[in-house]
Amino acid sequence: IIRVGIGLVFMRHGFLKLTGETEKLVWLGQQMHLFGITQAPLFWGYVAACCEFFGGLLLALGLMTRLGALAILGVMKVAMVYH
Repeated sequence: IIRVGIGLVFMRHGFLKLTGETEKLVWLGQQMHLFGITQAPLFWGYVAACCEFFGGLLLALGLMTRLGALAILGVMKVAMVYH
């Protein structure tokens, strides 16, 4: 139940980012400057949103859960350094 719930939460957040405004994705991608990456913020925003959505989908379905958790781990690492 917990795995499915966490997967659905990440899917929702990723979906909102994927269907939202481009400015949100650019802002999200700009957070990679914390790791010294300043090129292509829109690309990195899409990568983060896809990792959240598809990582959550994999967790919710119970398919390749390690891969899904690894995708979410990358997004959460950036969020942790940001905050």
